[in-house]
Amino acid sequence: MARKRSSVGFVFWLGLVTAVLVVFVFSRPTIERVLDSTDFFAAVRPSSDAPVVVLRPSGQPPNRYVNQQATAEGAEATGPQIEPEPEPEARPQHAPQAEPEAATPPPVQDRTARVFFVMVDKNGEIQLRGVQRTVSADVAPLTSMLRELLAGPTAAEQRRDLISLLPDAVELHRVSVQDGTAVIDLGQAFRFSSHGREGLLARLKQLVYSATEFPTVDAVQVLIDGNNVDYLGPEGIYIGEPLTRESFDS
Repeated sequence: MARKRSSVGFVFWLGLVTAVLVVFVFSRPTIERVLDSTDFFAAVRPSSDAPVVVLRPSGQPPNRYVNQQATAEGAEATGPQIEPEPEPEARPQHAPQAEPEAATPPPVQDRTARVFFVMVDKNGEIQLRGVQRTVSADVAPLTSMLRELLAGPTAAEQRRDLISLLPDAVELHRVSVQDGTAVIDLGQAFRFSSHGREGLLARLKQLVYSATEFPTVDAVQVLIDGNNVDYLGPEGIYIGEPLTRESFDS
């Protein structure tokens, strides 16, 4: 008897549920209109004003989350938003520019020039003889050459009977070149000679010919202790104006 009552009860409830579902399906539009008119959905729908709290991820520093409020268009922040700190801009790395190397001037090379000494032949005549000298690049070429001239012939040149009629004690004060004229300032010892007029002329030739070996020198003006002197020695050899090689032709 108990099994029959259970079967009858199950059939009863199954039929009741089926009937309710059939009624709900056919009456659904009517039921929805009734529920909308009574604001049933508004009463059971969650309020849109409730803030949505977004929890920060594990390990993120405090205050790294924001409160947001849902709106019809989407979620809109209502609390203060904490912007992430901007990363520092990477400054462009410029390769250090190598300083231009200063141009090194080429070393000045020594040069050779002829200086003139004299030789006395068997007839007693004085003749000029030019010999090669290395002119130092450390000083002005003309000054270097005149120092070689005043130093006199070497031992080897003396064995070839070369001598100098410039006195050993003569001083070279100053040398300059102006418009093709070499101004050579010498000491008082240059004015006098024990070899007479011919000796003074040979001395002047040695000086003038040696100086005019340089292409920039056409003539030589002789000064004595900085002064322009008209004559050399008692013989009266005129030196008051610039002398050239042609000055000794007469």
